[in-house]
Amino acid sequence: MHFIKKIDHYQKLDSFIQKQNTGTPKEFAQKLNINRSHLYRQLDTLKDYGAPIKYNRKLQSFYYESPFDLMDIFPISSLSNNGI
Repeated sequence: MHFIKKIDHYQKLDSFIQKQNTGTPKEFAQKLNINRSHLYRQLDTLKDYGAPIKYNRKLQSFYYESPFDLMDIFPISSLSNNGI
């Protein structure tokens, strides 16, 4: 169950980034109900998997520098194929 909650959390994080609606790092962390250092660890994790995350100070939002699909990291369909 913990794994599913993590996926849901990363999907929420991804949704804000896709929409370029994160706000400042402090605001983004508040939207996700985590602290800023935890936010940066999560962003670093996504970057480790190839997510091209950048921050635009003018827009005050994180964004993907090039197309990125979170489902490449968490292929949900393969989970259901394994009977989970």
